Amino acid sequence: MNAERDYRTPLAFGCLVLVIAAVSVHDAALVVLHYSVIRESEWNPIGRWLIDLQHGDVWLFVQLKMCGTAVVGAVLVTMYGRRRRLAFTVAAAVACFQVGLLLFLSLW
Repeated sequence: MNAERDYRTPLAFGCLVLVIAAVSVHDAALVVLHYSVIRESEWNPIGRWLIDLQHGDVWLFVQLKMCGTAVVGAVLVTMYGRRRRLAFTVAAAVACFQVGLLLFLSLW
């Protein structure tokens, strides 16, 4: 059996990228839903700065979060086309981090 095809299939890679995007969208939705208290509860200093920059409005912060997620997705897909093993490893690491973030957001 070809080692490159065992678990690093396009479907598995796509699922990892989907997990990354889904957690990011969930996080952004929480920011929008809790906009009235997000300034006090946001731990990211850049996020707080962006919210302050907009006088408490969260839309710039959310837009930049989504742009960052899109860039990550595009980089991963590009990497997958060139270096499948590396792309799969990076996607798995980022997806694990995102699942940790989801657990943190759910339990905090």
